[in-house]
Amino acid sequence: MKFSNFYHYRKTYLSLTLAISMACAPATLLAASYSMADLEFLTVEKNVDEFFQHYLDIRPSERKERWKELVQTMSIEWINRLMREKNYARTTLREINKRSDLYPFRDDEHFLFKKNQFLNQYFDQCFQKKETNCTEDLRHSLSLAIKDSEWAYQFIKKHQKSLAPEELYKLFSIIYKSSDAMVFCQKTDLSQWVIKKISEDKARNIKKTESLESYISKSCSVKMYEATKEQLFEGRRLYRLDLYEYFKSYKLIQKSDEELFYIIFTLDSPEIGDTLNLAWSFIQTLAEDYPKRMLLLERLKKLKTLPGETVFQGPGYDRHLAIIKLFKTNFPEYLDLYAENCLKSLNEANTGQPIVKSCHEFLKIKDIDQKWRDQYQNLRKSVEGIKK
Repeated sequence: MKFSNFYHYRKTYLSLTLAISMACAPATLLAASYSMADLEFLTVEKNVDEFFQHYLDIRPSERKERWKELVQTMSIEWINRLMREKNYARTTLREINKRSDLYPFRDDEHFLFKKNQFLNQYFDQCFQKKETNCTEDLRHSLSLAIKDSEWAYQFIKKHQKSLAPEELYKLFSIIYKSSDAMVFCQKTDLSQWVIKKISEDKARNIKKTESLESYISKSCSVKMYEATKEQLFEGRRLYRLDLYEYFKSYKLIQKSDEELFYIIFTLDSPEIGDTLNLAWSFIQTLAEDYPKRMLLLERLKKLKTLPGETVFQGPGYDRHLAIIKLFKTNFPEYLDLYAENCLKSLNEANTGQPIVKSCHEFLKIKDIDQKWRDQYQNLRKSVEGIKK
C-alpha cells in the first residue's frame, strides 16, 4: 500500500470516528457550558438574552447565593428593558408568568415586585385597547401573583369597571381564597361586593347557596360581619335587607344587632315580606320590656342619622301610619327622641340629627305626643313673627 493511500484511509477513519462520537455525545457536551465567571461577565455586560440561555448551566448543587443574586439582577434588567421598549406582546406576558412559577423567581420578592410593575402597564394598555384576551390573561396572572395579595386586590379594584360582573367575582374569589384572605375579608369593599352579587343573583333568581359560596368561604363571611356590620344600620337602604339576609343565612347576626336592624328596617325601608313580619312581631314585644327599649334607644342615639325619614315623611300612607301607631304603642320613647331632635334641628341648635326633611310632616302627626306638636306650633309662630 502506498503511503498516500494509507494516509487517505487513516484520515477517513478518523473522520468517521469523530462523527460517530459527536452523534453519540450528550447535547450538553456539544454546547459549551457556561461557568459562574461567564455569568458574572454577562451580568456586567447586561447581556440578558445570552445570560438566560445559560443561567441553568450551573449545576444545581452550585446554585448558591451569588448565583441567585445574578439571576435577580438580570431578571430585573430584563423586565426593565421590556418596559423601556414597551414590549407588551402576549408572548412576553406568558414568558414572565412562566418564570414567576419557577425557582428562583417564585421566591424572589424583587422579581415579583418588578413583575407586578410590568403587569400594571401591560393590562393598562390591554384594557385600553379592548383586546379580547385581557380578562383571561389577567385571571391567570393573578393566580400566580397571589403571594402579593394586596397588590392583586388593588389591581382588581383599579380595573373593575373594565370587567364583566361574573369575571369580577371570579377575580375577587382568588383573593378571598388566598392564604392571607382574612386580611381582605375585613375590608368594607368585600361587603359592597357581596351586596352587589346578591342583588344580581336575586334578579336572576339564583340562590345564595348556588352562587356566593363558590366565591367566599364562611370563615371569610365571619370576618366580614365583624368589620362591616354597621352597614346593616347605616349603609345604603337599598342593600341593607340583602346584607341582612346574607349574614342571617350563615347565622352570623347577634341577637342585639338583629333587634336594632328590625327597628331601622321598619322605619327606613319597610319592604313587605318575612323580614317585616319578624320585625313587626319583635317591636310588639317591646311594650313589656322597658330595659330593652332603653338599650335600643341608646344605640339609636349613636347613629349618624336617626331612622324614620321614609315613614315620617309620608304619614299619609296606610302602612306608614300603621308603623307610627306600632311605635306609639310599643316604643313611644323613640317617637319622643325623634321629635326632640327635630325641634333642635329646626331651632338651628346644631345639636340634633340631620332629619329636617321629615320633621315638618312628623310634627304634624296626631299620634305624636301633644307637647311636641305644641312646641312645633310655637316655633312656627315665632319664626313667622321674625319674618314679619
